[in-house]
Amino acid sequence: MNKLILIAIVLASSMSAGDITVKVKNILNTKGKLDIGLYNKEDDSFGDREKNLKGAEVAIKGKTVVYKFTDVPDGTYAVAVIHDENKNNKLDRNFFGIPSEGYGFSNNIRPAFRGANFTESKFKLKGNKSITIKMGY
Repeated sequence: MNKLILIAIVLASSMSAGDITVKVKNILNTKGKLDIGLYNKEDDSFGDREKNLKGAEVAIKGKTVVYKFTDVPDGTYAVAVIHDENKNNKLDRNFFGIPSEGYGFSNNIRPAFRGANFTESKFKLKGNKSITIKMGY
């Protein structure tokens, strides 16, 4: 009986969950909404709002927005944010393919000629975590 209790405690502690608080700063204006996506796969789905683990559409009330993902199991994650000013559910781009709406990634990665990928944006979650993302336009 004691062994079963010990095994249950070990399993429960290995499956703990926490919260990820995402603070988004440097938002240009209050038009539209923020799309905040939480990802957990190291593949080309990072940043694709249809393929996130958890996602949120958040109203913008100022230059900073805070959102909390709750009950997230311990693991490796990355966050992508889009300022969808015209609410068309995508990151708009100009004629040259350059984003015309704001975006940001965890670890504040800003590659010059491409979007960030999961590998460079990832972070470990064990318990609760707070991250800050600076928007770029």
